[in-house]
Amino acid sequence: MNVLKAKKYRADYKLVGVSLPPQVHNEFTLYTIAKGITKSSVFRSLLDDWLEKQNVKQSYIILFRDIVRRVENEWIISKSNGVLVSFPEFIETVEKELLRKGLNASHVESILELLKDAESKKTRTRATSQSGKTTSASTKRN
Repeated sequence: MNVLKAKKYRADYKLVGVSLPPQVHNEFTLYTIAKGITKSSVFRSLLDDWLEKQNVKQSYIILFRDIVRRVENEWIISKSNGVLVSFPEFIETVEKELLRKGLNASHVESILELLKDAESKKTRTRATSQSGKTTSASTKRN
């Protein structure tokens, strides 16, 4: 029998873990038991307020681009460290990681499209740069 049971909310929510120092955990637990509320409800309220301040819903594309920049940096680092993996294999790894972290599939797809577009642009730029060098080298010979 649970005497001090707090009301549970929606079963379809996702679990988000947080590590707290023992003293903070104890005070937090003490507070939630005394008030008869769940720890989740406190975090949900704090996160709702924080998300509203961050204006996250209107800045998805900015967040997607930030993720793309981070992934591009990791791709560059992995190539410089001699990791022999193709870009499509790298993208597949990124996709699995984003899904494992709990992003919904449509957000993952948007991020992957931005990544592929960025890589495609870089490839075209390198190809144009390479052909420009070839053309100028052959012009100098003539």
